[in-house]
Amino acid sequence: MAKAKTQEFWVEPAALTNLNFAPATLIEEVYQNVNDICSVFKGEVLLDRDFGIDPNIIDSPMTETQQRLVAGVVANVERLEPRIKVKRIQIVNIGVAEAAAGTLAVRVKIRIKDEYWKETR
Repeated sequence: MAKAKTQEFWVEPAALTNLNFAPATLIEEVYQNVNDICSVFKGEVLLDRDFGIDPNIIDSPMTETQQRLVAGVVANVERLEPRIKVKRIQIVNIGVAEAAAGTLAVRVKIRIKDEYWKETR
């Protein structure tokens, strides 16, 4: 990941394919954390069963699922990654096959809070 010139950036769904146990920068660490939070259901992390998105959204109608997914992402990202503020969430346009299967993904625009951003300069 290139050095960022701004405190705000988008976290793309599943953009990270490998878990990095020693991220080199704050931005890499935050990016990875947000990506993890958005791709895990509650109950899947053994030592933190409250980590992730509520799996009960799965069987809701699509519009309700989207609303609950966005609300869940905002609440969980800001609770579990206090160094950032969620600025915007987009439901990603997925293919026909994924839509038929009920698959959803989100892009999250985040801003690193000033007190943490100053530490990276």
